[in-house]
Amino acid sequence: EIWWRSPRLRPSSRAMDSDDVSPVDLDAIVASYAPNAAIARLLFVADRAKARDAPDEHLPPPDPAPDAALELDALRHAHDLLRASENTSLYVAVCERIGGRLGDAYSPDKDWVDAVDARAAKRLEMLESELAGYKTNAIKESIRMGHVDLGDFHRARGDAANAFKSYARTRDYCATNRHVVSTCLNVVRVGVESGNFAHVQTYCAKAASAAGQTGATTTTTTTNPIWRTSK
Repeated sequence: EIWWRSPRLRPSSRAMDSDDVSPVDLDAIVASYAPNAAIARLLFVADRAKARDAPDEHLPPPDPAPDAALELDALRHAHDLLRASENTSLYVAVCERIGGRLGDAYSPDKDWVDAVDARAAKRLEMLESELAGYKTNAIKESIRMGHVDLGDFHRARGDAANAFKSYARTRDYCATNRHVVSTCLNVVRVGVESGNFAHVQTYCAKAASAAGQTGATTTTTTTNPIWRTSK
């Protein structure tokens, strides 16, 4: 399931009176957040704007024009950010949601999608080959960074499941508490973006435990109690 369709982020279907919602400064959202966070907020705004047009027998019919305009404006901003990213699956989903209402420029660009996917496939092959080489040579720090690079790749592609797996695997190669904190923060970012807040809570606690231990450069092992998960 695409993260922005998660029930945690899906708005209520109840219509809202136009006076219930303050004007939304979409440009400020784009300027204030990193791309992934901005896209999440823009899609949330679009969902809320669309929900306000839903019928409700207890309220008079709302004027759909302002809400439709806000939804499209939020989708337009999200589209522009996605066009500069490597998340082609979400890009196509947003284009389909726009449904031609913003003209041909906001219809799916198959050539661009194919080019990005092909480039990504080559990069994934390279990253996996490099990681295999690091494992062959048993270079612990290089293996850790290889998993981080794979996690960054999958996160940029919008693949939260594989990003989580790659980031989580770095814990076996952490040599210092600083490495542990870095692993936890990477997992937390993916958890927030995918709506998996159980991981967020768990890894925030692990990061706090590692950061609070005496000596930030103290060598750790894979048997460090902060990696033990509750049953």
